[in-house]
Amino acid sequence: MRTSELLLRQVRHALAAAFLLGGFAALLQFAVPLFVLHAIDSAIPARSLETIALLTLLAGAAVATQTCLNAVRARILLRAGLWIEHTLGSELLRTAASSDTKSEDLSALGKLRRSASDGALLAGLDAPWQVLMIGGIALIDWRLAGVALIAAMAILAHGRRVIPDVDREEAATALAEERSAAFARALSRKAQGPDADAEKLSERWDQINRDYVGHAYILASTAVAAADYARLVRAAAQVTLLALGAWFVVDGSLTIGALAAAALLLWGVLEPVEKLVNALPSLAPARSAWLRLASLKGPAADPAAVSTSGLPHLRIAGPLAAGIAAVLAFFAVGTAVAATTRLGQIVAVTGRTLFETQLTSVFASRKGTGGQLFVKEGTVVAKGDLLATLDSRTLDARIATLKLQAATANIELASLKQDLANMTAPSAPPIRNRAPLDKLEARIAEVGRQGRDLIVQIAAAEEELARGRIVAPASGRVVSLDFRPGMPVEPDAPLFTLVTADATLLHRLMAPLGISPWPERIAGLLGGVGGYAQASD
Repeated sequence: MRTSELLLRQVRHALAAAFLLGGFAALLQFAVPLFVLHAIDSAIPARSLETIALLTLLAGAAVATQTCLNAVRARILLRAGLWIEHTLGSELLRTAASSDTKSEDLSALGKLRRSASDGALLAGLDAPWQVLMIGGIALIDWRLAGVALIAAMAILAHGRRVIPDVDREEAATALAEERSAAFARALSRKAQGPDADAEKLSERWDQINRDYVGHAYILASTAVAAADYARLVRAAAQVTLLALGAWFVVDGSLTIGALAAAALLLWGVLEPVEKLVNALPSLAPARSAWLRLASLKGPAADPAAVSTSGLPHLRIAGPLAAGIAAVLAFFAVGTAVAATTRLGQIVAVTGRTLFETQLTSVFASRKGTGGQLFVKEGTVVAKGDLLATLDSRTLDARIATLKLQAATANIELASLKQDLANMTAPSAPPIRNRAPLDKLEARIAEVGRQGRDLIVQIAAAEEELARGRIVAPASGRVVSLDFRPGMPVEPDAPLFTLVTADATLLHRLMAPLGISPWPERIAGLLGGVGGYAQASD
């Protein structure tokens, strides 16, 4: 195995590490869209400063971790670029066959180092992870994900189409630049001689340099055109997504928060793709330089011999460990908090809850007219507390009338039964005509039947009266109400909205995306979190 291959293998390991950390950074990029989604759709309608505060802390921690990862990745690539330029450059100076070969190989090393330090390689490593961002948009709405996918494919297809042009012009530019520099050095040496024709030499150099300038202009123009095309497609995709999203919001299939989150995710998809296209002038020579260095021929070397021969090793274990530790710490703490946080379990100094997890609408049980209102926005209620009642004056009068009729029927029934007892008593005169007795018994049966009917009517009226009581279905806080005394009330119209505690924070964060958060299943293993403590306001 050649020494160059051994050294480039270590650089490949560094690229793989930067790519892996890029995947974690892409996952963390979901933090801000999720924050916007829940802030707009949940926290702001609920007027919950506690929710916004916790979401802000989580999003801020995610952004800080992502920034740390990007810094670690940039440090790894910078270290790899400088290391390969110094280490392999020293080896080339010792073993190259000619000065021309040394110059071209050292130039290739410089190109590779510049692509690592100017962010071009980072752009190339970030592009594959944008599939995750498109998947996030698909969880919100597959039609909006289609817009993002089409835009990304259009930018990448155009970039792929211009790569051969960039490669060709880059090679021609490098060759013309080398010829121009070589002629300039020769011109400088000849100009010092007594027979030198400075004017002719200057005209010759001008012709050679014009060739270099022409190729450099074409190369720059191609790169600028590709960048302009990427910006145009990106702007068109953003406008299209906002227009479609606004349409979906109007027809009720999408929320405003989901539209804002999708727009941020689209930006996260297309920005790295656009950076990749902008980096083509640096990536093309870096790829050519890598192929040239990988094809260098030299004496074979044993890997163990290389490690003991004084060639330094590319050390990226420190930055890599720091990046992985930051990722693990964020996901462990964030997932544990999100999977176990419920209303009342995290309480601020004032005793108010730090996070409420779900909005619940309250409806009337029957049709009617608004009566009394017992709460206002911001009122904390327990399960079963009375929120309002429907107008019960008609029912109250009916129940009173039915009860009076029932009481009258009971009095009459008691009197009739007493008359029957008197007529059939042993001391009573013998009954010669049963017609009065039969009439009395029929009247007793009729009054008894009327009494039983009245009892049924009273029970139905009282049940109807009870259904006019609107109570809280769960403990929480009233965040909105649409109830006024005297207003018509329909059973399918929401009258109150409560912030309740029916799910964990992680469930609420994932619910708008249609994801079932499996970490909830292990919440009970995290220190006895199964209980639920109600917080007092």
